[in-house]
Amino acid sequence: RVQDLEKLGDGFGNVTLTSVFGGAVLGGGPFVETPQAMALSYLRNATKEYGSRWAYSINVYPYYDPGNHWDNHSHTCNAAITRGLDFSPEGDMPSTLVLFRQKLQELTGNTNDTMWLTETGWSSPRADTLAGANLQMAQCANFSTEKVLQRYYDGVLNWNMTLGEIQGPDHIFYFTIRDSNNFGVGEHFGLIHTCDNATCKMQQDYLPNTTTTTTTTAAAAGGNTTTTAAAGDNTTTTAAAGGNTSTTAAARGNTTTTRTTTTTAG
Repeated sequence: RVQDLEKLGDGFGNVTLTSVFGGAVLGGGPFVETPQAMALSYLRNATKEYGSRWAYSINVYPYYDPGNHWDNHSHTCNAAITRGLDFSPEGDMPSTLVLFRQKLQELTGNTNDTMWLTETGWSSPRADTLAGANLQMAQCANFSTEKVLQRYYDGVLNWNMTLGEIQGPDHIFYFTIRDSNNFGVGEHFGLIHTCDNATCKMQQDYLPNTTTTTTTTAAAAGGNTTTTAAAGDNTTTTAAAGGNTSTTAAARGNTTTTRTTTTTAG
């Protein structure tokens, strides 16, 4: 495939190359090496062949972390959620990237190899695959709520991609736009349920509530007033006697805007 890419002509010979691994690759020294999964050999060969052109990529899902457990003496999982939503170097996802960076240094001797976080996200509603990864989290009522999905997505957007004194990832790819169905198994990491949806799962709860009041005065009786609301606005326009008014509101949201128009004889 690399040779096919390079045959396309000038510029393609420098395109970054990668192969994506899951968290299980971290279970070796420095990476997994078994007859069924020769990840260490693969990465050694890629490093030798492509050098700095190679990006080391990993998918990290706190949602599937097998180390998550119920809170003490209960079937709640607040501690697991808190750690999953922690974007400090000690949080679930960032600490996994710290470990990945440390293992890359063992492999190459470098502290700044190109590192990509190629998938991360949170499922709501519960992914069908969660029970197989962590039965306790599958049985925790608030683990797969839209509120937690919202907070995780917000955390990724606001994270500065730093890992303390260790160099953070060069790119992050959030998973995903819409829910997926893999061989009949439902996973609900999408920001929307299906491609037919016009709004995201968390839109109503996520948008801030604001109230804006604007007063417009026309110069003469019968003045014409036009009001246009931005996306998500609900708008009310009132014209005084004889006034002609035109109001346009864009896609729905939870922002309320009231505009009152008073027409005064000149």
